Amino acid sequence: MKVIVINGHAESGKSTFVKMCSEYKGADVYEFSMVDAAKAMARLIDWDESQKEPRDRKFLSDLKDLIDSYKDASYEYVKYQIQNHVLPHDVNGQRVVFVHAREAEDIKRLVEDFNARTLVIRRRFVESNPSSNHADANWWAYSYDYAVDNNDGLEYLKSNSENFMKYILSEDWGYEMEE
Repeated sequence: MKVIVINGHAESGKSTFVKMCSEYKGADVYEFSMVDAAKAMARLIDWDESQKEPRDRKFLSDLKDLIDSYKDASYEYVKYQIQNHVLPHDVNGQRVVFVHAREAEDIKRLVEDFNARTLVIRRRFVESNPSSNHADANWWAYSYDYAVDNNDGLEYLKSNSENFMKYILSEDWGYEMEE
């Protein structure tokens, strides 16, 4: 199983890239986020998942900080998903897990604990919105293993996703749970 930590500026095309990677024949692709636990809790108070305004992004970032300081919930959720729902079914090593992570500390931990590789999706913007929270403000604060530019349309991004998957699956690295 390969774990890829993915990051990039808001609206750079990270989820679109992962969706395109999931269409690659011969691989099973999974997608998690370090804010999945915070999103689950936010849904309990009728948070509108379709909202991605600065106020909503700050709310999720603050909630993630809170639940992580209390119980390391974001990391434990992602770890649980990988170890209990993905890894046990990885019979041929063709599973690729993308984990969205913003903060350098989270990225480093995922790299160390899951032998992960890192990927940044970059995209030029006509207008760049100021960040509403510390996680969005520091997405670039890591030295990534791979970079994909998303500046030339969906066809180009699709080609990049296919090339990325072909390369990743041919590489001799991955994560296997210790017994």
